[in-house]
Formats: sequence, structure tokens, C-alpha cells
Amino acid sequence: MMKVADFLKAGCEVTILFADLHGYLDNMKAPWELLQLRAQYYEAVIKAMLKSLEVPLEKLKFVKGTDYQLSREYTLDVYKLSSIVTDHDARKAGAEVVKQVAHPLLSGLLYPLYRRWTRST
Repeated sequence: MMKVADFLKAGCEVTILFADLHGYLDNMKAPWELLQLRAQYYEAVIKAMLKSLEVPLEKLKFVKGTDYQLSREYTLDVYKLSSIVTDHDARKAGAEVVKQVAHPLLSGLLYPLYRRWTRST
């Protein structure tokens, strides 16, 4: 949080991404019904921390993954990516970030695709 504060104090624009859809896809760590509430909670906590450090918040922006990851264009891009990523590569990438369980859900294979695409956009 101190780096975010440093950037804001320097006059930089800072965008914080709440990867809400990722939380849902990762073995449903966050139920769909709570995604919005979690994002609101984290935004309030982050703003409160920064205010306590007397950091200006005018150039601070928050974005939720679901703000763009549920769009038609993004979904088509994920389908394109899924047509070139192998099952092996998706499982390997997922093993690094997705909670491992005895009977994994298909969402564990989608998670790495969303993660990869989010990082490259």
C-alpha cells in the first residue's frame, strides 16, 4: 500500500483492479452473490488506509474484473485464447494459482485464461 501511496503523492494516476471474477472461478472462493460486496469493502478499506496516510485520492481509480470480463468482446477473446491453449498448459498454469482439490471444476481451467488475458490487456 505504501507504493500506491508513493505513486499518488507523486501525482500519478493509479488504477487498482479487483479480480472479482477470478475469486469466483478459483474454486468459488467468493460466492457470486458476494463479489460486489467484497469489492465495495476492499475499496472502502483501501481509501481509509490511504486517507490515514494523508494521500490525495483524486487520481485513484478502482476497476472490477466483471466491469469488462463479462463483455461480449472479452468473452470472444477468451474463446480465441481457449482455442490455442492446451489442456496441459491450462492445468499447469492453474496449478500455480488455483486452489487444488481432489475433483477440480472446469473453472480451474478457465481461471488461467482470464488471468493471462487480463495481464496482457
